[in-house]
Amino acid sequence: MKELNKRDTIEYIKHAVDMESSIITQEQIIKGFRTSCANNMPSPPQLKVMPQRQIALANQSSTQMKKTSIFYKMGIIFILPGVLLFFWWSNYVVVYLSFILILIGILLFSIGKRIRAKDIIQVEKEAQDEQHGYDLIYENETKAVSEENYRRKESYDRKLSEWAKASDLGLNYLNNRKEEIQRDLEEYYSVNAIFQKYRNLPALTSICEYLESGRCNELTGPNGAYNLYESELRQNAIIYQLDQLISNLESIRQNQYYLYEEVSKIKSNSDRIVNELSSIHGYVASLTDIAALNTYYNGVTASCSTAMTFYRSIL
Repeated sequence: MKELNKRDTIEYIKHAVDMESSIITQEQIIKGFRTSCANNMPSPPQLKVMPQRQIALANQSSTQMKKTSIFYKMGIIFILPGVLLFFWWSNYVVVYLSFILILIGILLFSIGKRIRAKDIIQVEKEAQDEQHGYDLIYENETKAVSEENYRRKESYDRKLSEWAKASDLGLNYLNNRKEEIQRDLEEYYSVNAIFQKYRNLPALTSICEYLESGRCNELTGPNGAYNLYESELRQNAIIYQLDQLISNLESIRQNQYYLYEEVSKIKSNSDRIVNELSSIHGYVASLTDIAALNTYYNGVTASCSTAMTFYRSIL
């Protein structure tokens, strides 16, 4: 492990803190970007309901029914007396008259039946014509609804494709920037100036505070910063879990002020950028056009460049 003097150790740790903070900020930005993408995801289209096919009813009009029923009634009026006369009187004249009445009644029934048959044909023809009209309306309405639904689906598919493409491009961009910082940090740690167990933000900030405040003058040994950090961890005097730190920031202000400042910066930077991401309207947006993000990355690039310059100086 690389041995540094106290001043260089403090500077080395501070650069490591900056890069660790940058990575955590990146993770918060990526998390916020995913949420923003989910909120901007196009909603599925509201498709129009297909029309119901109307069926024509072949109903005979009341006038036609009355016209037919008159002939039936008159037929009964002639047939009934004819039958009675035939059975009750044996006179030839009366029998002849009964036959005439019965024939007239049958003729009237026949006329009524013919009229009814013609009416049924007419009604069926009218029903067919009416059904044909209904079918044309149904076909036109169905075609219009199908075309409208197709347009809505096509618009949704296009927007969904644009949204997915923009989301993937944005995530790739953010992840690539995070990986750049991660690679720099891994190279920075390769000098082995800090034991691997303590290469995290809570440990680095606490150890740096011990050295800067004079509570410790070295990293190792019984009076070293590592030992003090482990002791305070066992006593629950400090918090080391990042999710607790971010959600309960004020709880660390007293005992872990350096860490408090770093987490405050992380929240401030990530919240500002996420808010700007959330204000984007539409499905396609270039992250390189977001001012807050560009400003942040410019600062990160400068900070990493300074850290790597220091790293090379201590090799």
